Amino acid sequence: MNRRLSLSLAAFAALTAVSFAQFTSGPTSKKTDAPLTVLTKEQREEVLTELNGIVTKVAFVPGVEFAKWPEYLATQKDLLDKATTPNEFARAVNSALARFGASHIVFSTPEAVAQQRTGNVVGLGIAPELVPEGLKINDVFEGSAAFEAGLEAGDIIIEGNGKKPDNVTALRGEEGTKIKIKVKKAKDGSIKELTITRRAFSIFQKEELKWLNADTAILKIPSFMQYDRGRVESLMKEVKDKNAKTLAVDLRSNGGGYVFNLQHLMGLTMSKDDKIGVFITRSIVDSYIAKTKGEATDFKKIADFAQNKLAPLKTTAEPFSGRLMCLINGGTGSASEIFAAGVQDTTGGVVIGTRSAGAVLGSLMRPLKYNFQIQYPFQDYVTIKGVRLEGNGVEPNLIAGTPRSKADPDPAVDKILKSTTPTEKKG
Repeated sequence: MNRRLSLSLAAFAALTAVSFAQFTSGPTSKKTDAPLTVLTKEQREEVLTELNGIVTKVAFVPGVEFAKWPEYLATQKDLLDKATTPNEFARAVNSALARFGASHIVFSTPEAVAQQRTGNVVGLGIAPELVPEGLKINDVFEGSAAFEAGLEAGDIIIEGNGKKPDNVTALRGEEGTKIKIKVKKAKDGSIKELTITRRAFSIFQKEELKWLNADTAILKIPSFMQYDRGRVESLMKEVKDKNAKTLAVDLRSNGGGYVFNLQHLMGLTMSKDDKIGVFITRSIVDSYIAKTKGEATDFKKIADFAQNKLAPLKTTAEPFSGRLMCLINGGTGSASEIFAAGVQDTTGGVVIGTRSAGAVLGSLMRPLKYNFQIQYPFQDYVTIKGVRLEGNGVEPNLIAGTPRSKADPDPAVDKILKSTTPTEKKG
């Protein structure tokens, strides 16, 4: 496997983290290709040795001390020593990684790596967001166990098997296993207790175009990871052929994905000369400090200092020239947040919804022994106006909640139709 540049908030990781499970054949070892269902102490130590070198020497986020990794890992020693399966091992490692307080640093089991390739996932079937009360559900996948159990967007899982979820990997488990959860319903605040059996579901969703009227369309982009360029170009051709005056790009619960897919969408919706932000790498920070004696966390100054700005991918098609809008929520992460901020800062467009996830770091996927994988950050991102999105997110111009299901009215539609300016009062 080659390294892959990604901006996925750990989006896919967040989705699959609550749903990792073994395939029938089980994961395979790099050394023997035999099913790896039990981890020995020696195997754990081999993987951790590889992992230690990456986290302490390669991972980079301005202001984050990755040198503290041994200290953070030590807090999970008991769980690590007791871990005998890939899932138990990953749970302990991810609990330690979470102490950095950064997105895009996720340790994945061999099962999860395989699921990333196929899009077939085992678990509850939700897109989660970690909030103070537990795991907030930003989306529920149709046909999943969560969908059939009646879970809805906005519900909060406050307990899983008697424990409060403390990270997005907390509800993971194998196919066919049951989990008892307590759910705080968004509709009325009531607490429901449910037992759900984890099972396979697909996270792949197609891009869709919906017309609100003859002049206004909504383009739904579910992911920048699984992104069909040909389909998006076809839908954008329809937008232009029908002379749409307003286009709202729906990135709600889109956790991000690949940079080149983000740039492709930018090329279809923004001017080819637009510059929307800067990726801040270790080398840029080092050069900035050496030449200016500035601080590593002077993000706006570093953004001004950096030469290479993020721009749309140049395409043969002319970009949309009408009024551009963007829909976001708490599940909007990474590449999607970059796009939303670009709509606000560069095109003057309106962003509608709720504050985005604030998980915007460039990351790489690195394979480890026994088919484990680490996703780790190596660069930060700052908007063209010098705003760091990591930990902050994008604040919408107009507030609108996410509907609990597709059958419910969408509050954003009314905002789209009534909005006339990006400075219109929120609410």
